[in-house]
Parts: sequence; C-alpha cells; structure tokens
Amino acid sequence: MTVPLDGEYRAVRRTARDFAENELRPIVDEWEDKGEFPKEVLKGLAEYDMRGAQVDFEYGGGGMDMLSHAVVMEEVSKVWPSAGMKLDEGLLRFIRLFGTDEQKARWLPGLCSGELVDAISLSEPANGSDLAGISSTAEREGDGYVLNGNKMWVTGAGAADLVAVLVKTDPGERYRGMSVFVVPTDSEGFDVQEPEDLMGYRASNTHEVVLNDVFVPEENLLGEENKGFYHTMEMLEENRIAVAARGLGVAAGAYEAAKRYVDEREQFDQKISEFQAIRHKVADMAVEVENCKHLVYNAAKQCDAGEPCETEASMAKLYTSEAARRVSNQAVQVHGGYGYTRDFPVEMLYRDAKGLEIYEGTSEIQRNILADKVLD
Repeated sequence: MTVPLDGEYRAVRRTARDFAENELRPIVDEWEDKGEFPKEVLKGLAEYDMRGAQVDFEYGGGGMDMLSHAVVMEEVSKVWPSAGMKLDEGLLRFIRLFGTDEQKARWLPGLCSGELVDAISLSEPANGSDLAGISSTAEREGDGYVLNGNKMWVTGAGAADLVAVLVKTDPGERYRGMSVFVVPTDSEGFDVQEPEDLMGYRASNTHEVVLNDVFVPEENLLGEENKGFYHTMEMLEENRIAVAARGLGVAAGAYEAAKRYVDEREQFDQKISEFQAIRHKVADMAVEVENCKHLVYNAAKQCDAGEPCETEASMAKLYTSEAARRVSNQAVQVHGGYGYTRDFPVEMLYRDAKGLEIYEGTSEIQRNILADKVLD
C-alpha cells in the first residue's frame, strides 16, 4: 500500500512474517483449544530478536526501535493475537525505562531469552480506569516492603515468573503515592487465582492476584518511591503503540483472510468477489487497514525521535482497536455461516478484536486523553 518502509524494516517484516506463518499458524488451533500459551514460542521469538525487541544488546535484547517492534507486533498478531499479547512486554518496558543497571542485568537477559515470563499488575477489582484509586498497599518493613491487596486482569500471571505490581506506598495520596515493584511469583503470599473465562484471547489467560503480606526487598522497587503513577503513564505511552500495532495486525489479518475467501467461494455460478456488495466491504476494509498503518507507524516514529507522543499513541490505540473490531466483523460477514465457525481464523480475530478496545485504557479513556489535548 502507500505507507513506505525502508529496507531495514522490510527485513524485520519478512522475519516476523515467516515466523508467524511457519511457527505459529500450524499450532494456533491446538493451543487455543488448550487455553494455554506455549513457553517454547517465547523462546522462538527470542531466537529472532522479537522478544525484548527494544532492549539493548548488552542485556540480551534485539536493540530495535519502536517502529521495528510495531512491525513485529503487526505480523505476529495477524496470525495469532495471543502471541502478540506476549510482545506487549510491560515489565520489560518498566525495567528498560526505570530500572537501575543492577536491575537490568539481573532480570532483562532472562526475560529477553524467554527463560523468564513476565506480567504487569495495575488494575484492581474496583479500580480499572481510575488507576489512582487503587487500594493495594506496600508498607516499609526492615530492608523491604510488605504488599497487601487484590489485583485484577493480570494477563499471564499463571505462567509468569516476575510481575510488576503497582501499589500505594502513601495511601493518603492518589497520583503522588504510588510505586512499582518487581515481585517474583513464588513469593510467599502471592496467590494467583484461577483464570477468568474470557470471550477472546483464549491462549492468553488473565487472573486475579491476591497479595497477602508479600515481602519484597527494597532493591525490587522500580524507579522512585511514590512516582509509580508517572512511571506507569510513561510505560503505557509506549505500550499503547504496541497495542495499536496489535490492532493493526488483527485488522490486517482479517482483511487478508477475507480477500482469500471471497476469491475462492462461489455462489450463483460465480466467485463472490464479483458481487458489488462484497467488493465494497473489502474496499472498506482496505481503507481501514491503511489508516491503521499511518497512525501506528507515525506514533512509532514520533516515539523513536524522542518526542512526546501521548497524543499520537492514544489516537493510534483508539482508532486501530475500533477498526480491528469493524474489519473483523465484516470479515466474518463475507465468510457467511463459515465465519461463525472455528474452522476459519476470522472467528478468533473477531473475538480477540474486542479486547483491544478495553486493554491499556478503554476507548473512552483514550477519547478523554485526546479531548484534553486537542481542546487545551
């Protein structure tokens, strides 16, 4: 299409596309049915520098920029959005952005290699969008902190080794009283509940986590005490570009599946791609996918230039998440009854698309962010 990428990014795309088609597509149905995500895939992504893509080489990462990461996310998510979910890498971003040299050396190599599995724990049962209203706490005790509370929507907690946990270190404050800790999941009192029964992302489980007097040493504090909210917002600025790229991938995957199907399916003695109603649907999908590319790549380039990109990230996240739902919906429609079965990938893409409008800040939150920016 019309969004140009130079040779470096085309090479990244080829690698990611080959991996997705050859390594992921053959196993998607099996692991979706199991409701699990294979750790071997993380190691496979690491082998091609797609795990920890933005982490420096010295810590085992791919040394890539945000645009490369977005391209990888796009290609992987076309085939399997649950695998794309594993590339959001919130904990790796927290450590890369705010970790000390010692913390980076201790955790990043294992996370980048796939030996360690990560998760982030921000929301709570009563606080999702109102992040500053969380009630989980960390109280100083000796040479560390004791954490208590309940966290919700912790994606991958059941398989994780390390979780970034956002808690209140000053319960009397809202935004200025929060801190982020790296918590090993084998810590005493760290209790992962049974996975939620989700509509989509069947291979990427999410859990409630109960913190019951969980002790973490002081060296597990990420960044500054009581600055956790601001650290989280900076991390989410990058993560929203990654989620937007996942939305682009879902939309592009549904669009490509629809194109293949309408050129094969025949009704009334002709391919359904010859019917104007179908042609218009596919044309609308093409426009949506192209718009997604412009927004995602622009936000990624802005991030790579070191410029503020909160507006661009929110625009990309808002548009691509909703476009993924619209495009996958139309892809199911052109498949007819077959689109409503699990025999074709558009069924999975349609279910997974909806989650994108909720994760990493709902569409309503993104509109609030954007309204504040454009009306300021």
